[in-house]
Amino acid sequence: AGAVVASAQGGAEDQAAGAGTRVTEAGTQLAVVEECRRIVKDSLRDPDSAAFADSTDQTLVEKLADGMFHARLKLRTSSGFGGKAESEFDCTLRPTVEEPRGPKDFVLQSLKQRPP
Repeated sequence: AGAVVASAQGGAEDQAAGAGTRVTEAGTQLAVVEECRRIVKDSLRDPDSAAFADSTDQTLVEKLADGMFHARLKLRTSSGFGGKAESEFDCTLRPTVEEPRGPKDFVLQSLKQRPP
């Protein structure tokens, strides 16, 4: 299992990716990806070095059975030695409203960096 970067109370970090249904509503997908990217960047030592590998609309977003949303983000960051390192993060968000439309409609449930 990868390192847990952040986690709220609950067991969402134990859920396997791929256990939900793909989100096809563009507004919800965009909001989840934007919020997860913000959270990931905020967790980095050098947030300005983050270059996400997938465009926003290519990032897979899934709605989990418990109503939460999961996104897997791939990015490159500067390493401490001046090189580039590739990383993957699993981000799970809980909606705060019945029909989430924007990044502010979610709170972080868990953020895990996947092992290389």
